[in-house]
Amino acid sequence: VPITYTYTIENIGTNPMDVTELVRVRGISTEDLIGLVDDTSLDAGEETFAQETEELDVCAKDSFLTTVRVEADPPSGIPCFDDESYEIKINPLSTSPPTEPPTEPPTEPPTEPPTEP
Repeated sequence: VPITYTYTIENIGTNPMDVTELVRVRGISTEDLIGLVDDTSLDAGEETFAQETEELDVCAKDSFLTTVRVEADPPSGIPCFDDESYEIKINPLSTSPPTEPPTEPPTEPPTEPPTEP
């Protein structure tokens, strides 16, 4: 199933920030997503985003955990960071029980049909 992840990064502080790192971990896969960030320079109160599209095999697993870490540098030089995790849970559709197998073919009649006189 195709899915698009959108990671929104917001500067909730009072100083401008330069986003320097955006790393995503999903399962054993770690990806540096800084190249997908729309705008890495954020004034106070501004936000930006990054998007990635992936195929999820919903038949193989019942949940997908994604952890994202963002880091940004203000003019003071003391980096700020945040980590966030999201879990997608797959609820499989229930299926009806299997149908009964077909019945056996009819048996031979118990007696021979009447004969002509």
